[in-house]
Amino acid sequence: MSSHKPSRASGELPAQRPARARATRQQRSVDRQNRIAEAAIAVIARHGIAGVTHRLVAQEAGVSLAATTYHYETKLDIIADASAQLLHGYTEAFRHFLERRAERPALSFRHFAMRVVANAAGRDRMATLAWCEIILDAARHPEARMLAGQWFGRLHEIWREIAVALGVDDPVPVARTAIDIVIGLIFVVVPLGLNEAQVEAVLFDGGGPAALWAPSASEGDVAPATPRGGRKADETRARILDAAIAILIDEGPGAISYRAVATRAGLSAPAPIYYYPSVEALLNAAQIRLFEASKDRYRMTMASVDYSALDIERLADLTAAVFLREATEYGPVSLAGYPIWLEAARQPSLRATLWAAIADQNEAWGRLLSRFDRPPGGIDPLLIQGLFRGKLIRILATGAELADLADVRGSFAALLRALITTGDWVNP
Repeated sequence: MSSHKPSRASGELPAQRPARARATRQQRSVDRQNRIAEAAIAVIARHGIAGVTHRLVAQEAGVSLAATTYHYETKLDIIADASAQLLHGYTEAFRHFLERRAERPALSFRHFAMRVVANAAGRDRMATLAWCEIILDAARHPEARMLAGQWFGRLHEIWREIAVALGVDDPVPVARTAIDIVIGLIFVVVPLGLNEAQVEAVLFDGGGPAALWAPSASEGDVAPATPRGGRKADETRARILDAAIAILIDEGPGAISYRAVATRAGLSAPAPIYYYPSVEALLNAAQIRLFEASKDRYRMTMASVDYSALDIERLADLTAAVFLREATEYGPVSLAGYPIWLEAARQPSLRATLWAAIADQNEAWGRLLSRFDRPPGGIDPLLIQGLFRGKLIRILATGAELADLADVRGSFAALLRALITTGDWVNP
C-alpha cells in the first residue's frame, strides 16, 4: 500500500527559468518531507511513540537533523504528519479497491473486513503498528484527539462507500461496527505476532484460535517476579505496580524504567529491581493486575444475573453497562493495558500474558453464547471481543462523545442478535 502524500506543489510550471528552479526546490522539499514522515512511521512502529525523536527520525530518513527540525518544530508535528501519511495511504488503497471491485464481484463485505485484518498481520504490519501507537497516544493527549477524530471520520466515510458497493443493506451502522471489530482484532493479531496465514486460518477457514494463535513456549520465557513474602513486601510490591500503572496511563510503556517507577512510588532506586528482575517482568505483572481488575469489575456487574432467564436483549444491556463503565469511570485504567499489548509486538516475551487475557475472554463469551445454542469453537466470541475492544479504543481516542456513548447499546444488541439468530452480522 502506497502511503505517499500527493505533491504539495500546485499549478503548472511557467516557462521562465527562475520559476522552474523555484518549483524544483519546492519539489525536493516536498519529497524530503514525505521521506521524513515515512521514516517517522517506521520509528513509531519499531520504538513506540515514546521512542520518537528528531534525531532518530533523521537517521531513519537519511537526512540531517536540521532537515527534521526545519519541517517539524515539535514531536507532535512529526506524529501528525506521520498520521496524515498513513491516512492518505489507507484511503488511496481503498479508493483503488472501489475502482477495481468489479474484478471480484463475489467478494462480501465481511470478507473485505477480515481481509483488512489479515493484511495488518502481513504486508501492512509496520504501518498498522504505527497507526495503533498513534491512536492510543491520542487517548492520552487531548491535543492529539483531533487527529484521531479526523482518522475515524474519514474511515467511516470510505467504509460506508465500500459497504454500499458490496451490497450491505444498512451501510452506516454496519460500517461503524465493522471498523470497531477490525480495530479490535488488529489489537490481537499484531501484538501476538501472527502472520497472515495464521490469521486466515481462523478468520476465513474456521480454525480454533486456541490451537492456532496461542504463543509458543519460547514466547513466554520472561523471568517471573521474585517472590518476597510478608506484609511489608506485599505493600512494596503493590506500590511498585501502582506506580508502573500510573506511568502507563500517563505516558505508555516506553516511559517505564526502574528509575521512573521508583521515583513515582517514592522508593529507593534499587527497590523495583529487587522484586522484578526485568522491565518485561514488571510490564507482565502490571498487565496481569490490570486484567484482574477488569475481571473484578465485570464480575460485579454480572453477579446478580439470572443466567437461566438471560435473553439477547438482557445480554446486550449488560454488555453495554460494562462497556460504558470501562469507557467513562475507568477510561484511563481500562486503556492502560493496550500499550503493553503493542509492546508485545516488539517483545515476544510479553505475549503469553497477553494471550491468557484474550483466551479467558474468548472462553467467557463462548460460555455465554452456548446458552443460545451457538456452537463452541467458532469466531463469534472473537468478533464480540473485537467490537468491545475496538469501540473502546475508538471512543477513548476521540474523546468519548455523547453520540458515540448513546450508540453503544444498539451496536452490541445488533451484533448479538445477528450472531445468535442468523450468524450474519453484515446482513442479518
